[in-house]
Amino acid sequence: MLVLLVAFITFTFVSALVISFRGGFKRSKISFVGWSIIFTSLIGLGCLYWGFFFEPYELEVTNTVIHNAKLAHGKHFRIVHISDTHCDEIAGPETRLPSLIPQLKPDIIVFTGDAINTFKALKRFRSVLSELSKVAPVYVVKGNHDSRCYPDVNLFTRSGSNVQELESTTQSIKINGVDATISGVPIDSEANIPHLISVLPKETYNIFLFHYPSIADQLAKADVDLFLCGHTHGGQVRLPFYGAIITRSLTGKRFESGYYKDGKMDMNVNRGIGMVGGSAPKIRFMCKPEVSVLDICE
Repeated sequence: MLVLLVAFITFTFVSALVISFRGGFKRSKISFVGWSIIFTSLIGLGCLYWGFFFEPYELEVTNTVIHNAKLAHGKHFRIVHISDTHCDEIAGPETRLPSLIPQLKPDIIVFTGDAINTFKALKRFRSVLSELSKVAPVYVVKGNHDSRCYPDVNLFTRSGSNVQELESTTQSIKINGVDATISGVPIDSEANIPHLISVLPKETYNIFLFHYPSIADQLAKADVDLFLCGHTHGGQVRLPFYGAIITRSLTGKRFESGYYKDGKMDMNVNRGIGMVGGSAPKIRFMCKPEVSVLDICE
């Protein structure tokens, strides 16, 4: 709201200067430059208004088809990937997930960290997770907000037995008839990654969950087939032809959002559902909250 107020005051001030007159207001004319300034200010104000009040609630479903030779002929399964719900005191687009995700018919659902911005939103987050667990098995890992801001809070408990937190562990699972493993490491437990990936079976389809995209090259050298992560929020604010302004990631813009191929490994960086907490402006621009649908097939 502060940014919006500053923008409005700036627009009003610039407009007043532009229409200042010589020889009387009635005889004054606004120059081409003046009109350009007013037009640009109006566009800026409109973008701010959109970014504050509309786009943060415009959930977007993205679809990606991933081919892998480990799957036998005719075998396939679907993963729905969500991340960075950052649930706040005021409910956000996370409340739409329990009605949206069943329509996507996932075989498994994964959440790659950063659950809440405030303890007051924990009940709502658990409720959402509980509803999702009725749709398909849910696998979760802790992000940096989870591990560092709420180290002693069991964020994922009380969400149903179908929610599995991966704490530097690997589970052997069968997804729609496909033999697979799913591994996950919480933030600040990165020292456990080398051992975890060194014992992955070569013949199964291996999925790895981590909050940051920064370990992609490390995983790509192992037998990881699919790496799922978040953290970047897609930048939250993006520019045409440039993309994310800031990603807060060690890999910068290299893995800012979406699908990537790193060697033989497929990778998806989810833009997240919510927005960063604290004093940061609650704004998204050209970067809608995202639900990723990944179809894995032969």
